[in-house]
Amino acid sequence: MHDGAWARKLWVVSIPVVLTGCSADATLFPDREAEVDDDPATVPVSFLLVEDVFAHVTQTCVTLSDGRVRCLGLGYFDDPPPMPSGPVRWPRALASGAGRTCIVDESGALACAGRFPIGDGSFDEGAWGGPLRAVPFETPVQTVVTNFGNDLAELNTGNNSCVLLVTGDVHCWGDDGNGATGAWGTRVVPELVALPPAIDIATFHAHTCAVLASGEVACWGAGYMRGLGFEAEDGPEVTLVPGISNAVAIASSGSATCVVLEDGMIRCWGADLPEPVVVEGVGDAVEITAGNRHFCARTRDGGVRCWGDNGAGQYGRGVRGKAASGQLVVGLPGPVDALAAGWTHTCAAVSGELYCWGSIGRQGGLLYLSAERLEVSGWSL
Repeated sequence: MHDGAWARKLWVVSIPVVLTGCSADATLFPDREAEVDDDPATVPVSFLLVEDVFAHVTQTCVTLSDGRVRCLGLGYFDDPPPMPSGPVRWPRALASGAGRTCIVDESGALACAGRFPIGDGSFDEGAWGGPLRAVPFETPVQTVVTNFGNDLAELNTGNNSCVLLVTGDVHCWGDDGNGATGAWGTRVVPELVALPPAIDIATFHAHTCAVLASGEVACWGAGYMRGLGFEAEDGPEVTLVPGISNAVAIASSGSATCVVLEDGMIRCWGADLPEPVVVEGVGDAVEITAGNRHFCARTRDGGVRCWGDNGAGQYGRGVRGKAASGQLVVGLPGPVDALAAGWTHTCAAVSGELYCWGSIGRQGGLLYLSAERLEVSGWSL
């Protein structure tokens, strides 16, 4: 984690979640009765501010200032991951991928729904659109991530998920053939990965990486395209990425992994690079997010710079075409408060309003070559 505030850590999830009326157990998602109306639907969305952003492959969800979640859903798959019925309120983290959706409430309680293994120890397939099931931890959960699953990967990725606890422990579970859960085979409940305390985690396709409290980065799983930081075989063994000693945040895309360093510089590896390299044109970064083949970073002054693929306008520069360095996003009216990337798009919260750029939706969908304000009042609940 970085910047010392939960509200500013954005959760990039991998497959579109259709929030057609989401519900959760009251013990998992309190109503904050002292702060919001008993019936939040009586407050028009147009009067509410965007506080946080969750990006998916082709969909974006936002948390509003009364705790409600609203989503713009543009389908990519025939069977999107499940969400239960009724409102989800005040999520600390939301992650979806490989047919599983997991939500962390503000107390640190974790609940998941979807494809086996959900993480609660049961062996039955989770009901699509069924209730969230509690995944118990004695210690509050800080972060939850899921990989993209078989549908989008160029190799057999399985369907693993991992959580980072407030103690720094990392636990993973799922059905994985590459070691990305920290073990071979299926884990039906989260199990501890043997590594020193961590402060941030990221997963994509078939490997998982964690920023350790020491500033080093540990990775495990598939060695595809040097995703572990060097040429390596697949496996659950935890290895350190060479040359990284002062990382504070991490994000993984479909071809690379990047970290923010203590001095605000960014280094990346994967994509068959022989070793981690510095991203030129990006400095003073405080946050990073990743799509399929692009990255964006929020800088300390509230600006956003993006790099990687730009075939769908992921740079937010008004033009397509790939550049070798981080490019400043244009069209943002002020400093960015929150940032999250989906498959080929990125969205940012600016003074309570939402701005997005890139392509949102299947086969092009909505295309914004520079940052455009989106009105969330018409989005589904």
